[in-house]
Amino acid sequence: MLFRSLAAKERVTKETSMSWNEHMARDVIRLGKKRKLKSTAAAGEDSDEEFERMKRYLPDNENVKKSAKQIEKERHRHRRRQIDQYQKQEKIMSMCSWWINSSSFAKHRLLAFGKHVSLMMAPPNASLVPGHQFYLVPLKYSTSMVDCEDKGVQEEVALFRRSLENLYARERKGIILCETVLPSKGLWQTKVEVIPVPFSQIQDAPLYFKSAMVEQADEFGTYNKLFKTTLQKPLRTVIAKKFSYFHVEWGNLEIGRAHV
Repeated sequence: MLFRSLAAKERVTKETSMSWNEHMARDVIRLGKKRKLKSTAAAGEDSDEEFERMKRYLPDNENVKKSAKQIEKERHRHRRRQIDQYQKQEKIMSMCSWWINSSSFAKHRLLAFGKHVSLMMAPPNASLVPGHQFYLVPLKYSTSMVDCEDKGVQEEVALFRRSLENLYARERKGIILCETVLPSKGLWQTKVEVIPVPFSQIQDAPLYFKSAMVEQADEFGTYNKLFKTTLQKPLRTVIAKKFSYFHVEWGNLEIGRAHV
């Protein structure tokens, strides 16, 4: 206790004996040390926070390995989907015996072909008039005549059509052209069927088909509006692309009806 009281007395004596300038110098030194300690601590804290924040952006070996495996799996799945799609398309296309690029193409029924369209004889079991029913088929893959962008196809179909009209006009017959486009998810080759009909019957064809198409729409509850087609208003102007439809046209009358 005696030692502590003597030390305290000594400090008081020193402080009272110090001049004003010495007091100011001492306070400045103390304040500087405190600020230095604070700045050093803050700098260390900021550095640690910055390091932790940047650490999140550094690549992790495990994550890199996982992402590489995921990418490889995605590639494998994509290849598998492409192969499955190709096999499915080949299987369906092989059923199109009227398409020149099909593996089951019936060569003996090929009558003529141009740069864009082929003329095929329809098989007897699928003909309303065996031996006198034909298919007009685009050489390139086309799901429908509406989706076909090649103008050459339309031009050659018109040429074949006029030739068949002239051929059967000698027998006092006209022709009816039909196209049926089913919802096949883009895996079918379209064809236009050409059927010769006597002049006496072709005059009644517009009324007959209109009545039949309306009845079909009422029976199955489908879209019942019929679209009229003419030379000035062709099929592609009344039916949208990627739609399934039925279209019938009377060659000599240059009119037709389409039904979605």
